[in-house]
Amino acid sequence: MKTKSEILLNRPQLGKTFAEAAKLLKGKSNVLDNILASMGDGMSIQDRNMRIVYQNKFMIDNFGSHIGEFCYNVYEKRESICEGCPIVDAYRTGKAIKALRVGITEDGEQFRFENIASVLRNDQDEIVAGIELVRIVEDRERALDELRAAMEQLEQAKAVYESSSEGIMVVDQDNRIISVNPAFEYITGYSYGEVAGANPNILSSGRHTAEFYADMWRFLQGTGTWRGEIWNRRKNGQIYPQFMRIDTILDDDGKLSKRVCIFSDITEKKLVEEQIKHMAQHDTLTDLPNRTLYEDRLKQALAMARSDNTSLALLYLDLDHFKEINDTLGHAAGDTLLKLAAQRMLDCVRETDTVARMGGDEFVVLLPGIRTRQNALMVAEKIRKKLEMPFEINGEQVDASSSIGCAMYPDDGQEEAALTQSADQAMYMAKQSGRNRVCFNDAPGFAQFP
Repeated sequence: MKTKSEILLNRPQLGKTFAEAAKLLKGKSNVLDNILASMGDGMSIQDRNMRIVYQNKFMIDNFGSHIGEFCYNVYEKRESICEGCPIVDAYRTGKAIKALRVGITEDGEQFRFENIASVLRNDQDEIVAGIELVRIVEDRERALDELRAAMEQLEQAKAVYESSSEGIMVVDQDNRIISVNPAFEYITGYSYGEVAGANPNILSSGRHTAEFYADMWRFLQGTGTWRGEIWNRRKNGQIYPQFMRIDTILDDDGKLSKRVCIFSDITEKKLVEEQIKHMAQHDTLTDLPNRTLYEDRLKQALAMARSDNTSLALLYLDLDHFKEINDTLGHAAGDTLLKLAAQRMLDCVRETDTVARMGGDEFVVLLPGIRTRQNALMVAEKIRKKLEMPFEINGEQVDASSSIGCAMYPDDGQEEAALTQSADQAMYMAKQSGRNRVCFNDAPGFAQFP
């Protein structure tokens, strides 16, 4: 049996030369060009001597134009016919041959390609040339790798979507719900079937104003995103706080496709914040407002009084002989007395009033809207009488009393410090007058009880 090289070099037996192959293609090249120019694969036609007769645009763009040159010189940079050449096998068998090969570009870069070779015959059914289809394997494998990577990312995104502790809701361009994740169902209490196709406003708490939502949509449409805290309603009717972010997804034409809303239930966070705020503003023993919160409320009450042209009263109170009780019965009993006294004071005032502990055994009572000194003294006397009643501590009767000073806005002070100082001075006058009494510092004769 002859070798492939011998078969190729036996010209009389093999048939047509380059000129004969080119002649066969003459008049057909325009058709080939039109059909093959847009192919994503390479097409090359070689004569029986392996010289290139035709190259489509892909081959020219990637390897240069090499009409008349030997294909093994051009595509694999060899000086002789390639071993395993599928075109040689096609010439020998007359059938299409497929092979996976390695080639070299004009720049010397190696590449793997899938080679499909078949033969071209003339009108006498003689083999004139070989047709070679070149499909770059790297491109296909790269595309497959990219597809696999994309699928992996999609699976990862799906896993995140389904396992996220944050609720996720997707709405279409008409603001209709088209997808929710399990966390959404857990947080809101709604299943996907219950909200599919619905407007997200079914979750609205009714707590926000129309202006709030108008501002949200204006910002979202202007920037494509929105972040913030919002109150929504669960299926069971419970209103709860969320931290929400909404992002816009555009299609290839830059038009709105979807919006993705991701939210977390921040109820616990809010509770912790409220607890921290409460601790910062309240006395740890009695849970009454502390000095900081008292000063803030006094400031607000004075601003309101100025605006409404009304008055208010401030009581400054000290428990009589508290140190002796504390030393005799112990600090635990003293703490109990303070807590019981605080509760009795709260029982004597309105919800709009403020009872605060300034420290030690000193308290203040803020009474907004009190019109006259007589009214202020009546409240103070009610507190005094309540506090002079015996306290039961650890099974023992403990007697206590209080000295209370009164001050009125605007007569006794128009600023926070001045009004507080006036009430404090009145309290010391009550102590100096014998304790267990109430007085103003400007008129002790008029304003003393009992």
